[in-house]
Amino acid sequence: MYKVQEIPDVVKDSFANFVDWGVEGTLSKPETKAQWEATKRQLPSLRMADPGQRMNEDVLEPGVPNRRLVLCAFSDTSALVLYEQGGYVGTERLVIFRFGQNPGSWEAVLKDYETKSLDGIRDAWHRRRYTRFLPTPPVQNPV
Repeated sequence: MYKVQEIPDVVKDSFANFVDWGVEGTLSKPETKAQWEATKRQLPSLRMADPGQRMNEDVLEPGVPNRRLVLCAFSDTSALVLYEQGGYVGTERLVIFRFGQNPGSWEAVLKDYETKSLDGIRDAWHRRRYTRFLPTPPVQNPV
């Protein structure tokens, strides 16, 4: 999939949960499940530009997302989201979710910018052209 609106809701929710509560740590850890549920409901929908659209890079513009989708792919038990992360030095990131009895998530920054395809992801994987992130504290994903 190459449009944010086409991504299934469970993948969007898992992604927003992962980046806001896990690796990127933009929210503090709530003390109770009730606080988590109340805050979770307040989280904005997935803010990500479609391929080719503008995103914040080294200059921040209000209302412009700082992420841009490259692609999303999924099966019955997993999903991956490849996206560009804006910033002074932009990166291409890959998040993988495993659904089912043993859910989990994993993120990597790819060292070869402009991977752009599943074949490119496989190539980066085989050549070990990525840096792995481990969320701290562990994220309970998918949603």
